[in-house]
Amino acid sequence: MALGLTVAQLEEADLITSAGVDLGDVQRVDLDASGAVTGLIIEPAGEGGPRWVRIPLDGLTPRKEGDDYDLVSTMTLEQLKAMPAWMP
Repeated sequence: MALGLTVAQLEEADLITSAGVDLGDVQRVDLDASGAVTGLIIEPAGEGGPRWVRIPLDGLTPRKEGDDYDLVSTMTLEQLKAMPAWMP
């Protein structure tokens, strides 16, 4: 559990700005050896092919949308796309 959400809820979340602009989709929750959430693997919006970046939990705020949650980020789409690619 992280940010008050389960791993399943995090994996279903969309990453958005505070204005509701789509930044990308959570593809995977990054866990350490103890099972604690250490970050999120995101596919930035508008990417031409599969490309993922890893973001920390710092600066993310959950926002309930009906039965689901979005994660509000202070990052811009340009900042997200400029991050180094994450490889499994």
